[in-house]
Amino acid sequence: MSALTLVTLKDDSQALQGTVTTVTMNLKDAHKENPLALFDLVKKCKDARHQFSPPPFGNSKPILTKCGLIDKNGEVPEATKKIILNSVEGSGVFLKLVNPLKPEQVSVIEPKEEKKFQSKL
Repeated sequence: MSALTLVTLKDDSQALQGTVTTVTMNLKDAHKENPLALFDLVKKCKDARHQFSPPPFGNSKPILTKCGLIDKNGEVPEATKKIILNSVEGSGVFLKLVNPLKPEQVSVIEPKEEKKFQSKL
């Protein structure tokens, strides 16, 4: 049995690493199939009353259901919603997919400080 790994999203919430990976891959698939589906999904995450774009303009609901990003009732599961909102930047139809994870804190040692640091070792 493998351990479950929690990761921190950009908004400081946490999610299972496997869920983040799956949702991120599914977002890419949905965006590739129909970019309007991503727009509809983000709108739905921000406003539960949002209605998906009907054919011929969008056909988002079947695409998002097939990708596992919404349930059969057209709702976005809460854990999925957090990942989606951390995975997009931009507004309106000008959305782009980004890494939803919070960047790791990395200490950078400047070259002139490196000698001081090494002398303390």
